[in-house]
Amino acid sequence: MRVRSRGLRVSIAGLLTVGAMAVVVGSSLAADPSAGCTTTSGVTTCVFAYTGAAQTWTVPAGVTTASFDLYGAEGGSFLGFGGLGGRTEATIPVSSGDSIQVNVGGHGQELAEGLTGRPAGGFNGGGSGEDAGGGGATDIRSGGVALADRLLVAGGGGGNGAGGSSGGGGGGSSGEDAPANDTDIFPGTIAGGGGSQSAGGSAGGNSTAGSLGSGGENTVAGGGGGGGYYGGGAGYISGGGGGSGFVTASATSSAMSTGVREGDGLVTISYTEAPPADLTISKSHTGNFTSGQVGAQYMITVSNGGTGASSGTVTVVDALPAGLTAIAISGSGWACTLATLTCTRSDSLAAAGNYAAVTVTVNVAGNAPASVTNSATVSGGGETNTSNDTATDPTTVVQSCTPTGFFRDGINLTAKQIGGNVTGTLDAAGCDIGIYYGSASTGGVDGATISNARYFGVVNDGRSNLSVTNSTISNIGNNPFDGTQHGVGILFTTQHVLGISSGTAGGTISGNSLPSYQKGGITILGAKAAATITNNTVTGSGQVNYIAQNGIQISFGATAQVTGNTVSGNWYTPAGTMSCGLLFLDAGGVKQHSNNLFANETNLCNAGRGGGQYKP
Repeated sequence: MRVRSRGLRVSIAGLLTVGAMAVVVGSSLAADPSAGCTTTSGVTTCVFAYTGAAQTWTVPAGVTTASFDLYGAEGGSFLGFGGLGGRTEATIPVSSGDSIQVNVGGHGQELAEGLTGRPAGGFNGGGSGEDAGGGGATDIRSGGVALADRLLVAGGGGGNGAGGSSGGGGGGSSGEDAPANDTDIFPGTIAGGGGSQSAGGSAGGNSTAGSLGSGGENTVAGGGGGGGYYGGGAGYISGGGGGSGFVTASATSSAMSTGVREGDGLVTISYTEAPPADLTISKSHTGNFTSGQVGAQYMITVSNGGTGASSGTVTVVDALPAGLTAIAISGSGWACTLATLTCTRSDSLAAAGNYAAVTVTVNVAGNAPASVTNSATVSGGGETNTSNDTATDPTTVVQSCTPTGFFRDGINLTAKQIGGNVTGTLDAAGCDIGIYYGSASTGGVDGATISNARYFGVVNDGRSNLSVTNSTISNIGNNPFDGTQHGVGILFTTQHVLGISSGTAGGTISGNSLPSYQKGGITILGAKAAATITNNTVTGSGQVNYIAQNGIQISFGATAQVTGNTVSGNWYTPAGTMSCGLLFLDAGGVKQHSNNLFANETNLCNAGRGGGQYKP
């Protein structure tokens, strides 16, 4: 049992009421055993007890306000009673991730503890005294750790002085002055004054006044001032004054009490966590994709299936399978990076809401598998449930390029179409050949537009009477064009296996336009390959340094009649290799006349036998 002479305050273990005053009892010097955090009915309470050092509370995600209950520490007691610590209660706005420094004041020391030196003030601003030190203030700080960064302060009580004089209570807008101790035994004593909102408490004799954050100190039979927003002054042969409390202007509600806490200080933080967000992701596309398709699209949608809004950065990452190549990624409100297929945004998404969709645009390879699966993930936003953060989208790829059995460069070349008539548009993107005719194929090409094949626009591989007329054949080769030795608009050949001629391949090539090819416009290749080539317009890429283009080539035993054609723009700039408008190379016999040849590096190249005679 402990008996307080001033007004008979009695504390056994707990909370007792003396008159109208509630006295909160803490431990004398040990840490409060209840330290930690507990959650009940959605409210989390964290208790910080005295440790003698600064502590930290980090504001959890989704928390925007918190309630703080701070107690300052009691002043030391020697043959009397130290002033009780004050209390400060407030609710203040906070931000997720903020670091709040928590300083819990310590009980002031006293001679009764067997000290050989002067009793020290309690942790966090208590002033030392000859008889007893002042109690430390309790505060929280944000944005820094200086005194200027304090948001809330509960003042510490003053230490008691000689002859049983008590210290002043801490807390409130002004701490208590210590009671006067001017008796016949101790004449001329001066009690320490309480700290206020603008100045430390007064002192007398050889004692010092309180200052910002610290209680005054005493060296002759007196008590130290309590720590506070401003500390209490030290007493001269008397008790020290209590330190003042403080509440930041940003508090939405607050209250301060003076002289209510025995022992060490204490901090209790209470908050209600925001309802959690739960981000989900979905992925979709329309219809089937087609091998060689350019500009196919996926749509990615992020939704919030939780009961609270998201907070912080939300990140979406798309993962494409082999056979698809991304060419664009975007979405309203999203910041997207094509190289990593990543999009981010930081605006909050309300519960049950959706962000604007992210569109991923892809090209489909000609050899893409018949089925591919695209996936995407979402992360961030303050969510805790990550089990639904991935979406997959199986996609059927229609195989529009068919293997032909016609090999070049060790590749079984594929064709957009095998045999039959071609009279309209034939986009062979992703395929090696636009239209392939074997020896048994029927049909022909007339009035067609054939484009975007990698190796050949039209191939006659052993068909004896194929007609290719009045058509436009363009963009044959790699994209972009390069020095690889393929990319011919029209090929008639008996060399099913390159270098070995067998069978026949013949027909008519007339009235066609070939404005864009990587290697050559028209090639007739191999013994018993023959064609009548008339009135075609064959246009190369002009002066280039990556490949030697040829307009019309008749070679290695092939025969042809070449008349009335316009051939231009075949020019290879490096020395040592030549581009030709007409190239007759070891041909089996060629008749050519009335051809309009211009802007070629060499208009007519006649090498080997069978070149015929040039008749302009």
